[in-house]
Amino acid sequence: MRILCWKCSGHGSATCDVCHGRKVKATPGSDGTLSFFACSACGTTGKSQCQLCQGSGWIDHPDSAPRTPPYIKDPLAGTWTATGGAWVISKTNTGYQVVEHGAAGPVGEGRVTSFDGDTVVVSISNKIMGHRQDVMRLRGNFLRKVNGFPITYSRC
Repeated sequence: MRILCWKCSGHGSATCDVCHGRKVKATPGSDGTLSFFACSACGTTGKSQCQLCQGSGWIDHPDSAPRTPPYIKDPLAGTWTATGGAWVISKTNTGYQVVEHGAAGPVGEGRVTSFDGDTVVVSISNKIMGHRQDVMRLRGNFLRKVNGFPITYSRC
């Protein structure tokens, strides 16, 4: 099943990743002054093609997405982003470690307590929300929370 892209809201374009929608880039000079240049990445529109949907405005629904692609060696290790934050999951000798990032940097840490190839249980302590346990469903490059507030993380 296909759904509207959450990053561009179905428009096919998103804020330019280079100038962040400002249409210009600031470069510091050797004397400390800033020089401003027109952004060549977006052609001074402040927008670029959405990288999530490749400009189509549509993405595969996480529950209908294929299993982890064969070129990804580890189905969990890596960076997973969602609106307002990200998880960095790394494989250790004792399992998986999770570091949660927000706008101000790392805000929590924890570990994967259960992973059966489809269901992932993450136990995490966050500076803002305290300790919680998230039950996630792994579908290809998407981790979708199935308990509590529904949120979907996508693999970077």
